[in-house]
Amino acid sequence: MIISARELALNVIYKVHTDKGFVNPLLSKAFTKSKLSRLDKALTTELVYGTLRMEGSIDWIISQFSSRKINEISPKALDILRLGVYQIFYLDKIPARAAIDESVKLAKKNFHQGIANFTNGILREIERNKDKIIYPKKEDDLVTYISIKYSHPKWLVQKWIREMGPEETEDLCKENNVRPKLKLRTNLLKNTAKKLANLLKKKGITTFPSDLLPEGLVIADGLNLDELEEFKKGLFFVQDESSMVVSHVLSPQEGETVLDICAAPGGKTTHLAEIMKNKGLIIAIDINSARLCLLEQSCKRMGCEIASIVELDALKLDKLLRKPVDKILLDAPCSGLGVLARRPDARWRKNSQQIRELAILQQKLLESAARFLKCGGRLVYSVCTISNEETLDIITNFLDTHSEFELEDINDRLPKQLKTGDKWIQFLPHKHKTDGMFIASLIRIK
Repeated sequence: MIISARELALNVIYKVHTDKGFVNPLLSKAFTKSKLSRLDKALTTELVYGTLRMEGSIDWIISQFSSRKINEISPKALDILRLGVYQIFYLDKIPARAAIDESVKLAKKNFHQGIANFTNGILREIERNKDKIIYPKKEDDLVTYISIKYSHPKWLVQKWIREMGPEETEDLCKENNVRPKLKLRTNLLKNTAKKLANLLKKKGITTFPSDLLPEGLVIADGLNLDELEEFKKGLFFVQDESSMVVSHVLSPQEGETVLDICAAPGGKTTHLAEIMKNKGLIIAIDINSARLCLLEQSCKRMGCEIASIVELDALKLDKLLRKPVDKILLDAPCSGLGVLARRPDARWRKNSQQIRELAILQQKLLESAARFLKCGGRLVYSVCTISNEETLDIITNFLDTHSEFELEDINDRLPKQLKTGDKWIQFLPHKHKTDGMFIASLIRIK
């Protein structure tokens, strides 16, 4: 059965909402079963990511024109409306008439004439009154204004305003709606960034050197890079610069033993091996067996020969280790609030309770890891989030009860553009044009 880009987009969005599935694997799975052209796949991706990302703003618009409350509309009919509104408001190349007609077709196919008429009526009314929609005023209600204008949950806007102030919050929320650039880390075991750029250029892929790191490349256009021969040969890893910096901060040396906790899917493990020139030992552990498969694939593809991969709960390291190691990387599970631009559905999945629970886990993981670090050794803690509870609070709480550790100044290992007045770094998407990432380093002094 031939399925259109819009229908495929609707199916993925509906599954994200009803099955609580994650958008990236759902979209990849949908593409493998479809016969869509490359252009239609690009349209599907845009519709899925954009509609999920702007869902808060879209629902605000729909609520002003629907006689039924949002939660009273059939979930699939609501997703059809959301797709239509996204095209009308956010896609310049699709005429409003086409967006409405295609939405009505989807309603007819999935429901009956009554829902099709409902869809048609609301979308046409919205299109006719685009300029008359009432939005919250900034001076009257700052939180609701930012929440609706930039499509973020109110609790998160409130939290960020408390932690960063209103201007930073608005800039961050705005940046989260910008499609992030795809970035590569050159596998320095196999080539150089310049050689890789030339190879990709021959495939019609334009890259630019990273401003931050010599092994980094920025892709001009989004592509399915995992289909490239260069990817299969392990010439690069898709990774943001903020994640690359983590390995540089740990700075492992040839011949050392490194413990890599929560290592899957292997971006940092393989980078550590490159920095160590495949000399030494990386004990890469993860609790998730499915993700361990990804880690094994990454190591094999990238030529990482020094990783010993172990399925283990990082809170039970004493089952594996008998003596302390030279260096430890704890890239802890986190709320992922720093990568909302890449995960459009994530902002609607998070809540304050999850953050509190994650902070407890992060503290326990840090306690567990610290027991196996040599005196004089380095322990780097990183999380891809922007949340005080998961970042500096974790480090501060740890140091309050562990006089045998000191917070180390990492500025000597940061790219010169990133030097800070602090000993640690918090990457912010709107400031650094990277994913949000917190990195701190602890030294065991006794």
